Amino acid sequence: MKTINQSIIFLFTALIMSSCFAIHSGSLSSDVVESNMSYVETVAGEAKSTIVLGFGGIEKNALVQDAKTKMEVSRFLNPNERYINYTIDRKNTYYFGLVSVQKLTLHADIVAINQLEDNPMSDEFRKEYFNLKPSKNSKSSDNLFLKVSEGALL
Repeated sequence: MKTINQSIIFLFTALIMSSCFAIHSGSLSSDVVESNMSYVETVAGEAKSTIVLGFGGIEKNALVQDAKTKMEVSRFLNPNERYINYTIDRKNTYYFGLVSVQKLTLHADIVAINQLEDNPMSDEFRKEYFNLKPSKNSKSSDNLFLKVSEGALL
């Protein structure tokens, strides 16, 4: 009986010590940063799915999309900004072979697109050739969007 108890304690200790582990993976996409762009900041969004005994995680159809939505909501872009250099980090953690947690983190850099001085689409050019006026919220450095009667001209 003593050897059975020792065997059970040994197996239980081995299970506790060796059954929790994590697997990390990731990917990166890189864009060209042009001379009229400047870095503003880095933003992140996170999504997580938990599965217990094979159940759960069903409400999360697209972890990347959930993380992207959270990232976009964390900081809204100005009209002259865009995301570049996406990084996706995945971490799968397993506990005792019974619980699985998948965590996905999406990072992106925000760059501002600055209008070059010799840009042919300056305010004067637009006024003269298109007879359009910049929107009331735009400045001379970020005239990428114009308000027209039917919608926005990009």
